[in-house]
Amino acid sequence: MLKSLPITPIIVLVILVSSGSLRAQGEVKDSTVVIDTTLFETADMFTDVAPVYDTINFEKRMLQKPMVALFKSMVIPGLGQLGNHKPIKAAIFAGFDAWFIASAFKYKKDANDYRALWENETDIVQRRNYYDQWTDNKSQRNKYTWFAVITAFVSMFDAYVDAHLSGFPSREKDPDLGFEIQPNRAGDMLATVSFSF
Repeated sequence: MLKSLPITPIIVLVILVSSGSLRAQGEVKDSTVVIDTTLFETADMFTDVAPVYDTINFEKRMLQKPMVALFKSMVIPGLGQLGNHKPIKAAIFAGFDAWFIASAFKYKKDANDYRALWENETDIVQRRNYYDQWTDNKSQRNKYTWFAVITAFVSMFDAYVDAHLSGFPSREKDPDLGFEIQPNRAGDMLATVSFSF
């Protein structure tokens, strides 16, 4: 009699073998050598200044590789944000994930306690009450488990995107309140008050 083989290991094996053969055929280049985020700074077409063709490799300015940030946040949500120098985001993701995991464990313990009470109870009314408490705590446990998983995924992809964007120059933040006086085209003075919120 033939035993059926699980299909998943076979698919994984085929993918690994085919990726190895493709890698052997073509040269694999390091992603830090290939420049794919090059900015060409050119002059405005309406000015009399000659255009400037200066390339800036923003990938060499990255704080960490994006895949490293993703895997750090997969292990511990918020760790990838720390590598991107975003400690407030890291604290928020780690705090929410810890809260969701602790809540899931609390509801799991409560569900197990109510199940044991339900199995040992002889009174039918009290049994139904324990059963309802058991199912409610199980659904709460499942809800908080999903919240923890979703928080981890959001943390992973936030760290990945922030790592990609970390090499780009940051725009200077405008002051919250600004006042500027300058001449306008008619020769008069123009006063500008700005408030950013």
